[in-house]
Amino acid sequence: AQGPDLAQIPKSAIQRIEVLRDGASAQYGSDAIAGVINIILDDSIGTDVTMGLSQYSEGDGTSRNIGARTGIALGDTGSLSLFADYDKSDATSRTRQRADAIAFQQAHPELQVPNPVQRWGQPDLENKRVGFNLKHHLGDAIEVYGYGLYGKGDGVSDFNWRNPDGTASVYNTTALFPGWDVRDLYPTGFSPKYGTDYDDLQLLFGARGHAGDNLDWDVSGSYGRNRIEYSLGNSINASLGPDSPTAFYLGRLSQEERNLNADFVYSLPLAALASPVNVAFGAEFREETYSVDAGDPASYAIGPGAAAGLAGNSNGAPGFSPDNAGSWDQRSYAAYVDVEVPMTARWSVGAATRYEHFSSFGQTVDGKLSSRFEFTPDLAVRGSVSTGFRAPTPGQLYTTNTQQGLDTVTLQVFTSGRLSPSDPLARMLGAKDLKPEQSRTASLGLTWRNDAGFSGSVDLYDIKVTDRFSQSASFQIPAGVANPMGYTSVSYFTNDFDTTTRGIDLVGSYATELGAGRLNLTLGWNYNKTEVDKGTTGVATNASQRVVFEERLPRQKGTLSANYEVGSWSLLGKLRHYGAWTDSSGNATGDIFQRFGDIQFCDLA
Repeated sequence: AQGPDLAQIPKSAIQRIEVLRDGASAQYGSDAIAGVINIILDDSIGTDVTMGLSQYSEGDGTSRNIGARTGIALGDTGSLSLFADYDKSDATSRTRQRADAIAFQQAHPELQVPNPVQRWGQPDLENKRVGFNLKHHLGDAIEVYGYGLYGKGDGVSDFNWRNPDGTASVYNTTALFPGWDVRDLYPTGFSPKYGTDYDDLQLLFGARGHAGDNLDWDVSGSYGRNRIEYSLGNSINASLGPDSPTAFYLGRLSQEERNLNADFVYSLPLAALASPVNVAFGAEFREETYSVDAGDPASYAIGPGAAAGLAGNSNGAPGFSPDNAGSWDQRSYAAYVDVEVPMTARWSVGAATRYEHFSSFGQTVDGKLSSRFEFTPDLAVRGSVSTGFRAPTPGQLYTTNTQQGLDTVTLQVFTSGRLSPSDPLARMLGAKDLKPEQSRTASLGLTWRNDAGFSGSVDLYDIKVTDRFSQSASFQIPAGVANPMGYTSVSYFTNDFDTTTRGIDLVGSYATELGAGRLNLTLGWNYNKTEVDKGTTGVATNASQRVVFEERLPRQKGTLSANYEVGSWSLLGKLRHYGAWTDSSGNATGDIFQRFGDIQFCDLA
């Protein structure tokens, strides 16, 4: 689903994080169904350096990191912050030898089978990130600002072991390749090494200021790009026989985004009201492009050995073929109005609406009503109702993906394809054009504080989402239909189901002077339940999706933290609780589910 990678923002660059908990699509557009996270970059003057070294108690996964930030004053009215982060983590392994590898060793005592034959754990990772944050005043009325972030990294992880006695599509011999036997190359089987190499770039520049006494304005333009290249080592394309390499370049995926924004805030005085009406309005243009670049020909080739049952493509992860490759874009234009009216000194009412037109599917109109009432300066109630949407991305609309996995029942490798909804085969199996998800959100909350140092909030919410995106049930390729990729099964993205999510969010804090320092206590607790209302997830063909979406995440999370600051030192203790959750085997057919109980963590720093 191409979610944003917050790890691309160096920790050293972050000053604070703001969270808007209401549904906010009427102000911010797609994806803001349940709120917005705003990350504010540090613009303070001075220098900070952090260094860290860590390791798991098993003796592996050693991690080294260093981060630095320096803030420089630009005259009396501006600043430039420069920051950089580097981290490198070694792989971890929590592996027990596979049962089929044990049986293979017993059947072939003359061979020395590696123990383990494959590694389960976190991958080798290395990341480098740099960036800047700039602001500078031009006179009294205008400020120019901008930031840039660039990150680059790579990682390697293991894939499933190929058993020589059980992977006929690789290890069978054929008269087509006289004298050629994969056992000569991989006598004890092989576990492909999957590599990724990425780079990420974000740039934004803008200007903001005042026009007269009542109007604030802000215009900006931004560009973002993420590219990831895939490689595969310790593998083979068996259908090519002795002409097959053992290492492959699989291709590249990239996402580019361009945004233009113009935002205005007008303070409208009205004689009937004690305070001015706040009127915000603006417009946005957005273009996103998703691209797929093909890999090495050998990574997607279906060689002559395929006629004898030998598997085509690089074994473990097929490369992107020219048929998969291409570039697809989506453009949207939007305008919004957001009005907040102070009805009295203690009661305010807000309303917002946003119109947006997408090149791929048409227009949407969403709205929001909100209100806040202060019983006292220390006690207030708030609530809102809103509609929202989530647009399908070009990647979901147009691309095809092929992946291999391990069936945990048969221990055989399967090849599954996720087709574009517009693919002719997907159409034959029932695929339709993707529509945007639609949402309705209602929330009600209470916030309080007192002079003794206590403060907190409690929020109830109810979010209904219709036409949610999902992968369809897996289908077998119909008889007589060409299947050059050797798919075990295929699926496609679809507007599959409706859900209702209800929950409660509770936050409480207490701050007080204690001894020579200051103590801050924070308690957070959330209960969150999602239920599938209707859709094909409710029938046997895709019942596993219901389990995944209702049970894959814990319904409860709790956090209790204590922070004590004295002089130049601070001590932090934190307890975290996560409720039970369900994992899925992801089999090509017949998922197996495993229920895990709740778990607690203790952090000390």
